[in-house]
Amino acid sequence: MDCLIVSTAVTDQLYLADGSYRGDFLGGAGTYALCGAALWCDTPILVTGVGEDFEALHGSWFRASGCTTAGLLVKDPHTAASTVRYQPDGERLETPPYGPEHYRRLEATPEDLRPYWGVVRGAYIFKDLSPDYWEAVLAQAAPSCTPILWELNADEARPDRLDRVKALAEACGLFSLNRTEAGHLLGTGDLDQMVRELLTWRTRLIYLRLGSHGAMVLAGGRAVSIPCAPCGPVVDPTGAGNSSSAAVLCGWCQGRSPAACGAMGAISAARCIEQYGPPILTDEMRARAREDLEHMLRGLEAT
Repeated sequence: MDCLIVSTAVTDQLYLADGSYRGDFLGGAGTYALCGAALWCDTPILVTGVGEDFEALHGSWFRASGCTTAGLLVKDPHTAASTVRYQPDGERLETPPYGPEHYRRLEATPEDLRPYWGVVRGAYIFKDLSPDYWEAVLAQAAPSCTPILWELNADEARPDRLDRVKALAEACGLFSLNRTEAGHLLGTGDLDQMVRELLTWRTRLIYLRLGSHGAMVLAGGRAVSIPCAPCGPVVDPTGAGNSSSAAVLCGWCQGRSPAACGAMGAISAARCIEQYGPPILTDEMRARAREDLEHMLRGLEAT
């Protein structure tokens, strides 16, 4: 297996800013991360809890995209759902119709992950700071030295949690956060100051996402600027951070340069924002991703 994806797979019930119902779509941070990884890795696996209804709801996407469902664990009659209401300012309000406890109950536990350490080349985990969870996961991953890319949960981006976030990012080895989260965490809105601070962390790679301004990859004491990848009209930015972060992990596990890791992240993000829900992954899309990567790397080498 190439990489382990640990986060949620849910049904997003989408309502647009004008109040109209757009439809039900496969969603969840884990699904988008799987989508981003599967552009570059042959056998990524998503591990999360789902409901007995998941196959009927979303099994077709996994089959059409060539992604395994072997890591999906039936833990409840109902798959987690999220009622998503877009706001006129572009923000989104999310409410779990089955309640927050049901949502949490379906999350993968450290015991669910135990069989994969030493088998996968790397792991993407989108999670809060839960100390018991991370103590168990890091202990399991340590014997195989499996790199973990931790994507910060926005709720943890607070100055009073900076020391704990830094320690966990350093323990995982790879870390992803966006500019807003970095600003809240570090207490500054100045990008240069953010970068200087993050470069002092003993983290092998930090992926700092800048939205429509691209990203920065911080590794080896250097900061590499990554532009946005070629993209069609932006339909829905949901999942861009998850998909790009998992793609960066794939690049790292393949021994690619920081610039290549960042470019892979940009390309995966571009594919995820061109429609509602994750795209169906095809051989043509994967070939296009490789072509886009070659083009982006030529551009980065020329700068």
